[in-house]
This record gives sequence, structure tokens and C-alpha cells, in this order.
Amino acid sequence: MKSIKKGDMNAELARDVYAALLWSTEQPPSFVPSFTKTLSQYLHSLLNVLGYYQSEFTVELVTHDSQLTAELHITFKNEGVRSQIGAIKLVGNKINSDEQVLSYLGLKTGQLLDDILIKEIQRKLYTSGRFRFFEVTPVIDSDKPLESTLTITMEETEPATPLDGKLSEKEALMQKVGQFMARYRLWDKDVVLRLDLDDGGSMGTWFQELLGASALSVELVYSTQKGIILTEMANQTQILNQLVLSPEQVRYFCPILNYHVLSSDPKGQVLVEFTMAPIKDGEHQWSVMLGGSIKSASDEETSLEYQPDVDVHPAYWFHLANRPDTGISYDNNTLAHIHIDEFDIQLDVDPRNGEVIQVLYQSQPVAQFEKGAYDKQLEALERNIGEQKIALSNAPFNLTRISQLGG
Repeated sequence: MKSIKKGDMNAELARDVYAALLWSTEQPPSFVPSFTKTLSQYLHSLLNVLGYYQSEFTVELVTHDSQLTAELHITFKNEGVRSQIGAIKLVGNKINSDEQVLSYLGLKTGQLLDDILIKEIQRKLYTSGRFRFFEVTPVIDSDKPLESTLTITMEETEPATPLDGKLSEKEALMQKVGQFMARYRLWDKDVVLRLDLDDGGSMGTWFQELLGASALSVELVYSTQKGIILTEMANQTQILNQLVLSPEQVRYFCPILNYHVLSSDPKGQVLVEFTMAPIKDGEHQWSVMLGGSIKSASDEETSLEYQPDVDVHPAYWFHLANRPDTGISYDNNTLAHIHIDEFDIQLDVDPRNGEVIQVLYQSQPVAQFEKGAYDKQLEALERNIGEQKIALSNAPFNLTRISQLGG
């Protein structure tokens, strides 16, 4: 049960096992004739997942008519025989030898074999960054569980340094950048993304088509802790639209229409998603997905759930480090400039920990990491709304007032 709670087991099986085993006091028990048979099947599946085969046990319901209660009794004669690795097959590795892979994974014949070990193998292969794709397949012989086979099929990140080799300068730095990105929930700085939509560049054109807007620039302030503020600008000073999404509030401000809507008790879910994953059989190509969604609240939800989700495959950073057009320059060893010439992108990072300071596209800053940027932008929004109210109250004509809606 500890393994289920830790998430080391297959999620679908875990749900089934929970449904079968969760008996609570003061709740009506199940007397459906198939109940004990179904529960026995679930228990066998659970034990198999945990590596136990040929177990023997009985399941029975003991009723107490006088008390109108029942007890569930599970009696084990034996837990079964634990499966072991009798043979290991490695497929697809060319850069890394069998010995290097097995040593890195800590694998050898005779080890106990179960879903928990498989999950750990998958975690190590993923975080190593040396493999674009991998598949871990156990073949367990229930008649001879001590002679089970473990097959690992791999597609390596070429030409990354082998698992036991010394990383190149670019690999070591890009690995740190990847680790910084993976810690996004702990960032103490906010991301400020600024794009000129009328610069003729492909990125600006893409955002302009996405927004379908007459805006000339867009600014997005993203806090992994607090929320998102999206601003469309007609020029350097004129705001067209502003949208705030956070657990505390959802608000929209359109100064041109003198319109402001505030929801002080929002419900639902805001999902922000950024994923970079390898394309299988794609000649080392990668897919990039940037998106978000707003879901309305269900009956059970009582507040807005803000959920950022960033997933960049660690193999991408090794791929990037080994691109021929990737170069590194330094400013007094305090700032590293990572140049990716094909995309005309530059990352300015702290070489000590891989923290990204800013991102430049075509030599222009498009993304910066700034402490307190979210709060600063929110304060500016409040100030702009206050100024708009004052201007409307002094207007000689009967104009539409800024409205505020609660709930």
C-alpha cells in the first residue's frame, strides 16, 4: 500500500486496487456474490506488480448478525515467490556500451524484479539526457519467476558523451540550464515575455495570427507561484487589453472601452503548458507545444486552481549542446552567452547554476527573469484603473463607467 501511495505503481491498477480494498467503518459492506472473487483477482494483480507470484490466500466475509456488521478477512498461506532478473537484454545502444548502461542503472542478474524497479530504471534513463526514447519491458515467467527477462530498448541522443564520460563544456552548461528549467516551481523570479508583433519576424507573426489582434506588441508576465498577466499594447504606452489570471482573482481591463471586470472569488482551473519532446524517427527533431486552457468549475471545486506545467525532455539540452551551430562566450566568467545561430537565439545564463537571466531573439530581448515583476505589473494595473476612474468622473458627458463584478 505504501508503493501505491508513493505513485510507484501503475495508476490504473492502483485505482482498481483502492476501489476493491477501501472498506471503511460505518459504511455498508458489499455482499455481491462476485465481490470476493473480484477482490482475489485484484490482490493477485497487486502482488504481481510488486513482484510476488504464486501467492496463496483466502478472502471471506464474516458477518455479525446481532450487531448488523461484517468483517473482511484476508488470510495468507504464503505471499508467493519474488521474481528475479535472470537475463538482461539491451537493444539500440551504440555510444554507450552494455557495461556503461548496466553500471549507470545499477542492474545485474539476480535482482528482484517488480514495477518499482522498472519505474526507477525509467526515471534514470530519462534524467540522464542520453536517451531520446527508451522502453523497459519485463517478461516474467510465472512458472519460473527467478528466471525472468528484462529488455531495455533505447534510442540514444547523438553524439552525447557516454554515461561514464566527462561532459564537454557545452554539455555541462546546458545540463545546468535544463536542471534550472526543471525547478520552475521553485523560481523566485517571474518571466517577462515581450514581443513586437510588427517586426516582420516569424515569432511576432505567429503571435499576431494567434491573437488575431490589432496590437503591435504583447507582454506576458508569468509567475509560477502567483499567476499570469497578459497585456496587449497599441504602442509603447497605450494599453488595448489586460487580463489577469490567478487563484485570488480573474480580471479584465480595457481602457479604450472604459471597461473593467473583476471576479474576486474565481472558480475553475487555469492550465499553462509548455512541452518539448523528441519526435520518434524524426532525425533528431523535436516537437514544441505552448498553450493554455481555462476550464469552468465543477460542483466540487470551490476556488480557482492555477496549474503551470513545464516539461522539457532532458535529452534536448544534450542535443542542443552538440549542435554545430551552438556556441558559448563569457563575460568575466560571471555571465555565459549561449548562441544558437540557426534560430538566431541567445541565452544569457549564470554559468554557476544554469539560471537563465534573459533570452534574446535576433539580438533583441524577448524574455527576462525579473524578481517581483508580477507584483509590479499588478500594481501598475491598479494604478491605471484608478486613473481611468478619475478621468471618467471628470468627463463632461455621460460615458460608460468602469464596472466591477464580484463572484
